[in-house]
Amino acid sequence: MAILNVHSGPTIDAGATVSDVQALGTDYICGLICPEDWTPAVVSVLISAQGDNYFDLFDGKGSEFIFNVTPGTVMAVDPYLLLCAAYIRLRSGTRDNPVSQTGERRFYMIGTTKLAMRAEAGPA
Repeated sequence: MAILNVHSGPTIDAGATVSDVQALGTDYICGLICPEDWTPAVVSVLISAQGDNYFDLFDGKGSEFIFNVTPGTVMAVDPYLLLCAAYIRLRSGTRDNPVSQTGERRFYMIGTTKLAMRAEAGPA
């Protein structure tokens, strides 16, 4: 049976656009609790395999991975998107248009200890 864990952070400081570093540990991140207050902006993701160099997360189609924040909600996250990351930072806005937050904004990550098997599409 999978166990769910809630991790405090990452946090974007007041006046900042990028959060502190959050180590993902051994959990697979499957949810993100959004802060109650949020200066309107999308969120983009920076990842690192070793904690030193961070790279913008893009999808397989070449688009920056972004999501909308609805304050005070939980957002489902596909844990397979972050399998290549050991550390994560969140950015308010995109890499081309960062948006400063007017106050400290703390996210909480929900992690699971197991991944469900994905159904593979076979030949028709």
